[in-house]
Amino acid sequence: MDVQITVTFSGKLFTANVDQAIARAGQKVQRPLVSLVQSKTPKRSGHLASQWLSQLSGNALSVTNLTKYAPFVEYGTKRFKGREMLTKSVPEMVDRYQKAIADELKAELGG
Repeated sequence: MDVQITVTFSGKLFTANVDQAIARAGQKVQRPLVSLVQSKTPKRSGHLASQWLSQLSGNALSVTNLTKYAPFVEYGTKRFKGREMLTKSVPEMVDRYQKAIADELKAELGG
């Protein structure tokens, strides 16, 4: 003899589209996050700063720079200290993304 119990949850939290709210938050912060890193990037010709890209994939938002010398400017070499333009931006990027997610979830849940 089997015993089965079914529990059904209801309410806005369970009917809301949380994934879409997080995706909207990512779309809202993509450009501002790139601008944040660009503002901290040293500029001689402006090429390095102009090469920052962002990509949103599911709940992951990445900011990258494929310029060959970007790692040397970010982390430094034996001859000069790294500028850490991306490293220094991460805490603010996380804060902005989390706030955007919270705002979107609040709107989605009507609260």
